[in-house]
Amino acid sequence: MSVTLSKRVQSIGSSPTLAVAAKAKELKSKGQHIVNLSAGEPDFDTPLSIKAAGIAAIHEGKTKYTAVAGTNTLKKAIIKKFHKQNNLDYSLTEVMAATGAKQAIINAMLAILNQNDEVIIPAPYWTSYPDMCKLVEANPVIIQAKASNNFKMTAAELEKAITKKTRMLILNSPSNPSGMIYNSVELAEIAKVLLKHPEIIIISDDIYEHIIWPENQFVNIINVCPQLKERTIIINGVSKTYAMTGWRLGYAAGAEPIISAMTKIQSQTTSSPSSISQAAAAEALETSHEAIKEMIDMYHCRYKFAYEAVQLIPGISVKPSNGSFYMLLDTSELIKDLGLNDDTDLAEFLLDKAKVSVVPGSAFGAKNHVRISFANCKKELQLGFESIKKVISEKIK
Repeated sequence: MSVTLSKRVQSIGSSPTLAVAAKAKELKSKGQHIVNLSAGEPDFDTPLSIKAAGIAAIHEGKTKYTAVAGTNTLKKAIIKKFHKQNNLDYSLTEVMAATGAKQAIINAMLAILNQNDEVIIPAPYWTSYPDMCKLVEANPVIIQAKASNNFKMTAAELEKAITKKTRMLILNSPSNPSGMIYNSVELAEIAKVLLKHPEIIIISDDIYEHIIWPENQFVNIINVCPQLKERTIIINGVSKTYAMTGWRLGYAAGAEPIISAMTKIQSQTTSSPSSISQAAAAEALETSHEAIKEMIDMYHCRYKFAYEAVQLIPGISVKPSNGSFYMLLDTSELIKDLGLNDDTDLAEFLLDKAKVSVVPGSAFGAKNHVRISFANCKKELQLGFESIKKVISEKIK
Protein backbone atom coordinates (compact mmCIF):
# COMPACT_ATOMS: atom_id res chain seq x y z
CA MET A 1 0.00 0.00 0.00
CA SER A 2 1.31 3.45 -0.93
CA VAL A 3 0.78 6.09 1.75
CA THR A 4 1.69 9.75 1.38
CA LEU A 5 2.73 11.06 4.77
CA SER A 6 2.29 14.68 5.81
CA LYS A 7 5.05 17.21 5.24
CA ARG A 8 4.80 17.85 8.97
CA VAL A 9 5.90 14.36 9.97
CA GLN A 10 8.49 14.22 7.21
CA SER A 11 10.10 17.39 8.57
CA ILE A 12 11.14 15.77 11.85
CA GLY A 13 13.39 12.88 12.84
CA SER A 14 12.99 10.14 15.40
CA SER A 15 14.37 10.74 18.88
CA PRO A 16 18.15 10.05 18.82
CA THR A 17 18.05 9.01 22.47
CA LEU A 18 15.45 6.36 21.64
CA ALA A 19 17.55 5.18 18.68
CA VAL A 20 20.54 4.63 20.97
CA ALA A 21 18.34 2.87 23.50
CA ALA A 22 16.95 0.59 20.77
CA LYS A 23 20.41 -0.52 19.63
CA ALA A 24 21.53 -1.06 23.22
CA LYS A 25 18.40 -3.13 23.83
CA GLU A 26 19.18 -5.26 20.77
CA LEU A 27 22.67 -6.01 22.09
CA LYS A 28 21.25 -6.82 25.53
CA SER A 29 18.83 -9.29 23.93
CA LYS A 30 21.90 -11.12 22.59
CA GLY A 31 23.20 -11.54 26.11
CA GLN A 32 25.65 -8.63 26.18
CA HIS A 33 25.88 -6.38 29.24
CA ILE A 34 25.49 -2.76 28.17
CA VAL A 35 26.32 0.05 30.57
CA ASN A 36 23.63 2.68 30.13
CA LEU A 37 25.08 6.21 30.23
CA SER A 38 22.42 7.50 27.82
CA ALA A 39 19.11 7.32 29.67
CA GLY A 40 17.59 10.51 31.06
CA GLU A 41 15.71 8.52 33.66
CA PRO A 42 16.38 8.16 37.39
CA ASP A 43 17.29 4.62 38.45
CA PHE A 44 15.53 5.21 41.78
CA ASP A 45 12.07 3.87 42.47
CA THR A 46 9.21 6.29 43.11
CA PRO A 47 9.14 7.06 46.87
CA LEU A 48 6.76 4.83 48.86
CA SER A 49 4.44 7.62 50.05
CA ILE A 50 3.83 8.67 46.45
CA LYS A 51 3.10 5.12 45.32
CA ALA A 52 0.77 4.73 48.30
CA ALA A 53 -1.16 7.83 47.24
CA GLY A 54 -1.65 6.37 43.77
CA ILE A 55 -2.78 3.02 45.18
CA ALA A 56 -5.17 4.77 47.59
CA ALA A 57 -6.66 6.72 44.69
CA ILE A 58 -7.43 3.44 42.94
CA HIS A 59 -9.06 1.93 46.02
CA GLU A 60 -11.06 5.10 46.62
CA GLY A 61 -12.51 4.91 43.12
CA LYS A 62 -10.69 7.93 41.72
CA THR A 63 -10.54 6.21 38.37
CA LYS A 64 -12.73 8.51 36.28
CA TYR A 65 -12.04 11.43 33.97
CA THR A 66 -11.05 14.62 35.75
CA ALA A 67 -11.28 18.21 34.57
CA VAL A 68 -9.06 18.66 31.50
CA ALA A 69 -6.60 20.93 33.33
CA GLY A 70 -6.41 18.61 36.34
CA THR A 71 -8.09 18.16 39.71
CA ASN A 72 -8.34 21.07 42.10
CA THR A 73 -6.34 19.01 44.60
CA LEU A 74 -3.40 18.77 42.24
CA LYS A 75 -3.72 22.36 41.02
CA LYS A 76 -3.71 23.61 44.62
CA ALA A 77 -0.58 21.54 45.28
CA ILE A 78 1.06 23.11 42.21
CA ILE A 79 0.08 26.61 43.36
CA LYS A 80 1.42 25.89 46.85
CA LYS A 81 4.68 24.60 45.35
CA PHE A 82 5.20 27.79 43.33
CA HIS A 83 4.42 29.98 46.35
CA LYS A 84 6.69 28.16 48.81
CA GLN A 85 9.57 27.19 46.54
CA ASN A 86 9.65 29.93 43.91
CA ASN A 87 7.99 32.92 45.59
CA LEU A 88 5.50 33.05 42.69
CA ASP A 89 1.72 33.28 43.05
CA TYR A 90 -0.81 31.77 40.66
CA SER A 91 -4.55 31.13 40.76
CA LEU A 92 -6.43 27.96 39.82
CA THR A 93 -7.04 29.29 36.31
CA GLU A 94 -3.32 29.97 35.82
CA VAL A 95 -2.06 26.40 36.23
CA MET A 96 -2.75 23.13 34.42
CA ALA A 97 -1.63 19.51 34.49
CA ALA A 98 -0.60 17.59 31.38
CA THR A 99 0.54 14.11 30.38
CA GLY A 100 4.19 14.96 30.98
CA ALA A 101 6.10 18.22 30.63
CA LYS A 102 6.58 17.46 26.93
CA GLN A 103 2.83 17.70 26.33
CA ALA A 104 2.69 20.97 28.24
CA ILE A 105 5.36 22.41 25.92
CA ILE A 106 3.61 21.31 22.73
CA ASN A 107 0.33 22.67 24.13
CA ALA A 108 2.03 26.04 24.63
CA MET A 109 3.49 26.03 21.13
CA LEU A 110 0.14 25.15 19.56
CA ALA A 111 -1.54 27.89 21.59
CA ILE A 112 0.96 30.62 20.70
CA LEU A 113 2.69 29.94 17.40
CA ASN A 114 1.54 30.38 13.82
CA GLN A 115 3.11 29.12 10.60
CA ASN A 116 6.61 30.58 10.02
CA ASP A 117 6.82 32.21 13.46
CA GLU A 118 10.35 31.97 14.84
CA VAL A 119 11.36 30.30 18.09
CA ILE A 120 14.78 31.10 19.54
CA ILE A 121 16.46 28.05 21.06
CA PRO A 122 19.91 28.26 22.67
CA ALA A 123 22.13 25.28 21.80
CA PRO A 124 22.99 22.86 23.30
CA TYR A 125 19.25 22.19 23.63
CA TRP A 126 16.96 19.38 24.65
CA THR A 127 16.71 17.33 21.50
CA SER A 128 12.91 17.65 21.07
CA TYR A 129 12.65 21.46 21.02
CA PRO A 130 13.46 22.06 17.31
CA ASP A 131 11.28 19.20 16.07
CA MET A 132 8.40 20.33 18.25
CA CYS A 133 8.65 23.74 16.55
CA LYS A 134 8.53 22.08 13.14
CA LEU A 135 5.48 20.06 14.14
CA VAL A 136 3.55 23.28 14.73
CA GLU A 137 5.01 24.72 11.49
CA ALA A 138 7.16 27.30 13.24
CA ASN A 139 10.86 27.81 12.52
CA PRO A 140 13.51 27.05 15.16
CA VAL A 141 16.28 29.66 15.28
CA ILE A 142 19.33 28.18 16.96
CA ILE A 143 21.79 30.29 18.95
CA GLN A 144 25.03 28.33 19.27
CA ALA A 145 26.10 29.11 22.82
CA LYS A 146 29.85 29.01 23.32
CA ALA A 147 31.68 26.52 25.50
CA SER A 148 33.70 29.47 26.81
CA ASN A 149 30.43 30.80 28.28
CA ASN A 150 29.53 27.40 29.76
CA PHE A 151 27.13 26.68 26.90
CA LYS A 152 24.84 29.57 27.91
CA MET A 153 23.33 32.15 25.58
CA THR A 154 24.30 35.76 26.23
CA ALA A 155 21.94 38.74 26.10
CA ALA A 156 23.88 40.10 23.11
CA GLU A 157 23.43 36.82 21.22
CA LEU A 158 19.71 36.87 21.98
CA GLU A 159 19.29 40.45 20.78
CA LYS A 160 21.10 39.68 17.53
CA ALA A 161 18.83 36.68 16.82
CA ILE A 162 15.52 38.53 17.28
CA THR A 163 13.64 39.43 14.11
CA LYS A 164 10.13 40.65 13.28
CA LYS A 165 9.06 37.00 13.17
CA THR A 166 10.34 36.07 16.62
CA ARG A 167 7.47 34.91 18.79
CA MET A 168 9.00 32.65 21.43
CA LEU A 169 12.18 31.96 23.42
CA ILE A 170 12.88 28.66 25.18
CA LEU A 171 15.04 28.70 28.32
CA ASN A 172 16.06 25.45 30.00
CA SER A 173 17.91 25.78 33.30
CA PRO A 174 19.40 23.53 34.63
CA SER A 175 20.09 22.40 31.10
CA ASN A 176 19.71 19.08 29.40
CA PRO A 177 22.34 18.23 28.09
CA SER A 178 24.97 20.50 29.67
CA GLY A 179 23.83 20.66 33.30
CA MET A 180 24.49 24.41 33.35
CA ILE A 181 22.35 26.95 35.22
CA TYR A 182 21.60 30.56 34.28
CA ASN A 183 22.33 32.72 37.31
CA SER A 184 20.39 35.84 38.32
CA VAL A 185 22.87 38.23 36.68
CA GLU A 186 22.68 36.40 33.34
CA LEU A 187 18.89 36.20 33.48
CA ALA A 188 18.64 39.91 34.33
CA GLU A 189 20.61 40.78 31.19
CA ILE A 190 18.43 38.50 29.08
CA ALA A 191 15.32 40.05 30.65
CA LYS A 192 16.47 43.56 29.63
CA VAL A 193 16.43 42.42 26.00
CA LEU A 194 13.03 40.72 26.32
CA LEU A 195 11.44 43.80 27.88
CA LYS A 196 12.12 45.62 24.61
CA HIS A 197 10.18 42.95 22.70
CA PRO A 198 6.74 42.50 24.30
CA GLU A 199 5.60 40.19 21.48
CA ILE A 200 7.95 37.40 22.61
CA ILE A 201 6.57 34.65 24.85
CA ILE A 202 9.07 32.84 27.09
CA ILE A 203 8.91 29.13 27.84
CA SER A 204 10.89 28.45 31.01
CA ASP A 205 11.54 24.71 31.15
CA ASP A 206 12.37 24.11 34.82
CA ILE A 207 12.10 20.31 34.87
CA TYR A 208 15.52 19.88 36.57
CA GLU A 209 14.92 22.73 39.03
CA HIS A 210 15.67 20.68 42.15
CA ILE A 211 18.58 18.65 40.80
CA ILE A 212 21.33 21.19 41.51
CA TRP A 213 24.54 21.05 43.49
CA PRO A 214 24.79 22.64 46.95
CA GLU A 215 26.90 25.60 45.84
CA ASN A 216 24.28 26.65 43.25
CA GLN A 217 20.84 28.23 43.49
CA PHE A 218 17.91 27.90 41.13
CA VAL A 219 16.46 31.20 39.90
CA ASN A 220 13.60 31.64 37.46
CA ILE A 221 13.56 34.56 35.02
CA ILE A 222 10.34 35.83 36.66
CA ASN A 223 12.11 35.99 40.04
CA VAL A 224 14.66 38.27 38.42
CA CYS A 225 12.19 40.26 36.32
CA PRO A 226 8.56 40.10 37.58
CA GLN A 227 7.44 42.26 34.63
CA LEU A 228 7.85 39.17 32.42
CA LYS A 229 5.39 37.05 34.40
CA GLU A 230 2.39 37.68 32.12
CA ARG A 231 4.28 36.34 29.10
CA THR A 232 6.28 33.55 30.68
CA ILE A 233 5.02 29.96 30.71
CA ILE A 234 6.73 27.84 33.34
CA ILE A 235 6.95 24.16 32.49
CA ASN A 236 7.71 21.57 35.14
CA GLY A 237 6.79 18.04 36.18
CA VAL A 238 7.37 15.22 38.62
CA SER A 239 9.26 12.81 36.34
CA LYS A 240 12.87 13.74 37.11
CA THR A 241 12.73 15.13 40.63
CA TYR A 242 10.51 12.42 42.13
CA ALA A 243 11.59 9.47 39.95
CA MET A 244 8.12 9.31 38.39
CA THR A 245 8.90 9.07 34.67
CA GLY A 246 6.30 6.36 34.02
CA TRP A 247 3.53 8.28 35.78
CA ARG A 248 3.58 10.85 32.93
CA LEU A 249 2.59 13.99 34.80
CA GLY A 250 3.77 17.48 33.94
CA TYR A 251 2.34 20.91 34.64
CA ALA A 252 2.42 24.49 33.45
CA ALA A 253 1.82 27.93 34.94
CA GLY A 254 1.17 31.18 33.12
CA ALA A 255 -1.29 33.93 32.39
CA GLU A 256 -4.95 32.83 32.39
CA PRO A 257 -5.56 33.45 28.64
CA ILE A 258 -2.53 31.30 27.73
CA ILE A 259 -3.37 28.47 30.16
CA SER A 260 -6.98 28.56 28.96
CA ALA A 261 -5.83 28.18 25.34
CA MET A 262 -3.46 25.35 26.29
CA THR A 263 -6.32 23.62 28.13
CA LYS A 264 -8.58 23.98 25.08
CA ILE A 265 -5.93 22.27 22.93
CA GLN A 266 -5.50 19.50 25.47
CA SER A 267 -9.27 18.96 25.52
CA GLN A 268 -9.09 18.03 21.84
CA THR A 269 -6.04 15.78 22.13
CA THR A 270 -5.62 13.72 25.30
CA SER A 271 -8.10 15.39 27.68
CA SER A 272 -7.02 15.11 31.33
CA PRO A 273 -3.90 13.30 32.54
CA SER A 274 -4.38 10.04 34.44
CA SER A 275 -6.45 10.55 37.57
CA ILE A 276 -4.17 8.14 39.46
CA SER A 277 -1.02 10.00 38.39
CA GLN A 278 -2.58 13.27 39.50
CA ALA A 279 -3.22 11.90 42.99
CA ALA A 280 0.36 10.65 43.22
CA ALA A 281 1.76 13.97 41.91
CA ALA A 282 -0.21 15.96 44.49
CA GLU A 283 1.35 13.82 47.21
CA ALA A 284 4.80 14.30 45.68
CA LEU A 285 4.51 18.09 45.59
CA GLU A 286 3.05 18.29 49.09
CA THR A 287 5.14 15.93 51.20
CA SER A 288 8.08 14.19 49.54
CA HIS A 289 10.86 16.73 50.09
CA GLU A 290 13.04 14.49 52.29
CA ALA A 291 12.91 11.67 49.75
CA ILE A 292 14.10 13.89 46.93
CA LYS A 293 16.91 15.31 49.07
CA GLU A 294 18.37 11.81 49.37
CA MET A 295 18.17 11.30 45.61
CA ILE A 296 19.76 14.66 44.85
CA ASP A 297 22.60 13.97 47.29
CA MET A 298 23.20 10.71 45.45
CA TYR A 299 23.19 12.45 42.05
CA HIS A 300 25.76 14.91 43.38
CA CYS A 301 27.94 12.06 44.60
CA ARG A 302 27.67 10.36 41.21
CA TYR A 303 28.44 13.62 39.43
CA LYS A 304 31.67 14.10 41.38
CA PHE A 305 32.70 10.53 40.62
CA ALA A 306 31.85 10.86 36.91
CA TYR A 307 33.58 14.23 36.57
CA GLU A 308 36.81 12.83 38.04
CA ALA A 309 36.57 9.67 35.94
CA VAL A 310 36.21 11.63 32.70
CA GLN A 311 39.44 13.52 33.42
CA LEU A 312 41.35 10.23 33.14
CA ILE A 313 40.11 9.37 29.65
CA PRO A 314 42.42 10.60 26.86
CA GLY A 315 40.96 12.90 24.22
CA ILE A 316 37.95 14.03 26.30
CA SER A 317 37.43 17.33 28.10
CA VAL A 318 34.48 18.48 30.18
CA LYS A 319 33.39 21.57 32.04
CA PRO A 320 32.13 21.30 35.62
CA SER A 321 28.34 21.56 35.65
CA ASN A 322 25.76 22.93 38.08
CA GLY A 323 23.05 20.29 38.10
CA SER A 324 20.71 17.86 36.28
CA PHE A 325 22.10 14.36 35.84
CA TYR A 326 23.98 14.98 32.59
CA MET A 327 27.40 16.05 31.42
CA LEU A 328 28.35 17.19 27.94
CA LEU A 329 31.76 15.86 26.96
CA ASP A 330 33.90 17.54 24.29
CA THR A 331 35.13 14.59 22.24
CA SER A 332 36.43 16.45 19.17
CA GLU A 333 40.04 15.48 19.91
CA LEU A 334 39.09 11.87 20.60
CA ILE A 335 37.12 11.60 17.35
CA LYS A 336 40.20 12.78 15.47
CA ASP A 337 42.53 10.43 17.37
CA LEU A 338 40.29 7.45 16.61
CA GLY A 339 39.98 8.36 12.93
CA LEU A 340 36.20 8.68 13.16
CA ASN A 341 33.98 11.12 11.29
CA ASP A 342 31.81 12.55 14.03
CA ASP A 343 30.04 12.08 17.36
CA THR A 344 27.56 9.61 15.88
CA ASP A 345 30.44 7.37 14.82
CA LEU A 346 31.92 7.72 18.30
CA ALA A 347 28.66 6.73 20.00
CA GLU A 348 28.47 3.64 17.81
CA PHE A 349 32.14 2.85 18.51
CA LEU A 350 31.62 3.05 22.27
CA LEU A 351 28.52 0.88 22.07
CA ASP A 352 30.18 -1.75 19.89
CA LYS A 353 33.63 -1.84 21.52
CA ALA A 354 33.16 -0.67 25.10
CA LYS A 355 29.54 -1.85 25.48
CA VAL A 356 28.60 1.60 26.80
CA SER A 357 25.69 3.64 25.44
CA VAL A 358 26.01 7.44 25.19
CA VAL A 359 24.06 9.94 23.08
CA PRO A 360 25.70 11.85 20.20
CA GLY A 361 25.95 15.55 21.01
CA SER A 362 24.75 16.54 17.54
CA ALA A 363 21.28 15.48 18.67
CA PHE A 364 21.44 18.41 21.10
CA GLY A 365 23.06 20.89 18.71
CA ALA A 366 26.54 20.13 20.09
CA LYS A 367 28.56 18.61 17.27
CA ASN A 368 31.50 16.37 18.23
CA HIS A 369 30.32 16.12 21.82
CA VAL A 370 28.53 13.28 23.58
CA ARG A 371 26.06 13.45 26.43
CA ILE A 372 26.41 11.07 29.32
CA SER A 373 23.89 10.52 32.10
CA PHE A 374 24.83 9.64 35.65
CA ALA A 375 21.28 8.65 36.57
CA ASN A 376 22.65 5.11 36.75
CA CYS A 377 24.18 3.60 39.90
CA LYS A 378 27.82 4.22 40.84
CA LYS A 379 28.81 0.61 40.19
CA GLU A 380 27.59 0.85 36.58
CA LEU A 381 29.22 4.26 36.17
CA GLN A 382 32.55 2.85 37.31
CA LEU A 383 32.23 -0.13 34.97
CA GLY A 384 31.33 2.14 32.05
CA PHE A 385 34.16 4.62 32.49
CA GLU A 386 36.72 1.87 33.00
CA SER A 387 35.55 0.15 29.82
CA ILE A 388 35.67 3.40 27.80
CA LYS A 389 39.15 4.22 29.09
CA LYS A 390 40.45 0.72 28.33
CA VAL A 391 39.08 0.61 24.79
CA ILE A 392 40.30 4.12 23.93
CA SER A 393 43.76 3.61 25.46
CA GLU A 394 44.23 0.40 23.47
CA LYS A 395 43.09 2.04 20.25
CA ILE A 396 45.23 5.18 20.35
CA LYS A 397 48.37 3.98 22.21
